[in-house]
Amino acid sequence: MNMESRFPNVFFGDNIEITKLHSKSQLTIGEYVHIGERTQIHTQDSISISDYCVLGCNVFISDSVMDYQDIYSPAILRPKLSQCSIELEENCHIGAGSIIRGTLCIGRGCIVEPNSLVQKSIPPFSIVSGSPAKIIRMYNPITTNWDQILNDEHVESMLLLRESYPCPTRDSLLSSLNQKRIPKELLPLKPEKKPPQPIREALPGFHAPASSKANPNGARLLPGCSVTIGEQCDVRGLTCAFDVPNSHIRVGDRTFIGGSMIVSATGVEIGSDVLISWGCSIVDHDSHNLDFSLRNHDVVDWLQDKKDWTHVAKAPVRIGDKCWIGFNSIILKGVTIGEGSVVAAGCVVSKDIPPWTLVAGNPARIIKVKDIPSGKWLRPSEIQPLQSSPTAEQEPMEPISIVSILALLAEGRYEECLTLCQIAQQANSNPEIDTCVKICREHLEPAQVTLDVEDKYDFAYRSEWEKGGLRQLISLCYKTPNFQDNAIRFYRSEEFQAAVKILTDAGHPPRPDVHILDIGCGNGVACWSLAKAGYRVTGVDSSNGKWAGIQAAKQLIGFEGVVFDPIHTHAEELPFRPGTFRVIWMREVLHHIEDLPAFLRSVRKLLCKDGILIAMRDHVIWNEIQKKSFFENHPFQKYTHDENCHYLKEYVDGFTQAGWILDMVLDPLSSPLNTYPQPFVPGQKFSPELAAKQTRGNSLYSFIARNPG
Repeated sequence: MNMESRFPNVFFGDNIEITKLHSKSQLTIGEYVHIGERTQIHTQDSISISDYCVLGCNVFISDSVMDYQDIYSPAILRPKLSQCSIELEENCHIGAGSIIRGTLCIGRGCIVEPNSLVQKSIPPFSIVSGSPAKIIRMYNPITTNWDQILNDEHVESMLLLRESYPCPTRDSLLSSLNQKRIPKELLPLKPEKKPPQPIREALPGFHAPASSKANPNGARLLPGCSVTIGEQCDVRGLTCAFDVPNSHIRVGDRTFIGGSMIVSATGVEIGSDVLISWGCSIVDHDSHNLDFSLRNHDVVDWLQDKKDWTHVAKAPVRIGDKCWIGFNSIILKGVTIGEGSVVAAGCVVSKDIPPWTLVAGNPARIIKVKDIPSGKWLRPSEIQPLQSSPTAEQEPMEPISIVSILALLAEGRYEECLTLCQIAQQANSNPEIDTCVKICREHLEPAQVTLDVEDKYDFAYRSEWEKGGLRQLISLCYKTPNFQDNAIRFYRSEEFQAAVKILTDAGHPPRPDVHILDIGCGNGVACWSLAKAGYRVTGVDSSNGKWAGIQAAKQLIGFEGVVFDPIHTHAEELPFRPGTFRVIWMREVLHHIEDLPAFLRSVRKLLCKDGILIAMRDHVIWNEIQKKSFFENHPFQKYTHDENCHYLKEYVDGFTQAGWILDMVLDPLSSPLNTYPQPFVPGQKFSPELAAKQTRGNSLYSFIARNPG
């Protein structure tokens, strides 16, 4: 059938195979679906692929299931089970090489990781991986994070939570996705095929010597991208795709690449004497962001050649000399495969592989290691036990063999392996041992799962900045993308100068011996300003964002010669000794805290005797109607879900119960700290009674408290 004419709003890659087994078979493909190269879809009863789904290359989908009850029937004649169906709800992403078969439904917003085997239904907004596929993460609608799933009970718990706090419905999700719908006059989706280029040099950026056999027509180049092939290679089956300009693919000498694909956004380097079999995929980026709100327009943007790659994780791939990559293997971003290693068929390689090892499975694991002196491939159990480290009374050890190190690595004995590596490095460091050290540390260090999801504060400010409607407010919050301008404006502000005067009057003038802890430092404008004034400053924030968090703050280090120390940590888990600081600085922080007495008690321990805390610009509400209005109208609450406010008595009681002496309570009109961005007018009086009668808005208060010791 002519699929492109039947489904005009669907992107079909090359070599797609779609089969209806009989006339009653039903195949439904929604709008703006992307189906990658070499994908096969076979329907006996019913297959439905909803709007905005993305299928990677080499995906296999079939609702045809054999009835194996009659063991004496020839396999080819066995009947197929009837009334089978497969449904992919909206905005699913099916990774390359995955298999979906049977009767099942993959819920909206799901992600199926590469080479997974899906045979059961998946609840919406879940991530599955493996063969058979298991749920490894689920979207938490309360925290807006993808929570790690440990077992089936955890899945049930998350589903119960979603009953009280639902995820987006199919209609609401589709409505959001349709906001950037492409007018049909901008289609067709696929560019017209150009006539083949008979001369290799006719394709700029594709370089291959006469001694090699290559197919330049299999390369899709962007400006600044290049493909460089070495001498005596056969890479006629290679398809190259570049997603970002200025990327590169380099292949060494005497290398074979079968019908495989390399997709690059940064760089892929393949050594000499390498064998890469058929059906392999090498990708140096994640293609999409894990957060569905950041990838929900990817297909639409692709079609207009304007996809935003800033939210997609990228890292180069390197395959060493003399490697052999088996068919249908997948090599993911950031992987380095050491010299002489063998990747068995169907592997998913997501971590580095040491030299001269054989790996298999999903994820790839070490099965054998090569003993270089004997040339034999040995299982870990076949390698001689290792002697312990020498003591002062023992004779020195013989040189440590890399095969012994790899044996420990294969068995998962990472601590022993790391110790042996460190001993070997003292004698003679080499890249093979360095790779083993890196792998050991990845397993031994505390697990820090990086989801490549944009920080929620970054997302909030970036989204509204790009929309344009709140740019003035974002500028007044010192959260524009011009970090240096933010810092200078805050340093020169009347608010900051008033705060420094309060500190000076309290006996803490700008001097290097006055150590300030800035809790909730955000993008570091206050840290930079305090350090420029002459204080010693440490800043902490729970956000590690590049726009509004610690990564942004680090961009200010060294600007105009100013130095401070930004640390990524949570305010409830501050890693400092008691009495470390003379001043604690908190700007627009205290209202976020739920348990004020407990928090204020914990931070008081960090101050020396007579040290002070200055908490500025915290939201005070006077009635429950104001509180409701606060949450409904706060422009960033819909992104961060962590805004808050308190009654004035709750703040005061919090300080008192935590043992502070409250020296000053500054109302909205009594200090420049609270009047910003409006100018301070001395003599103005604030009326709490009048404020309490209002149904909207809130009041900004600041507090200066002293630690009695």
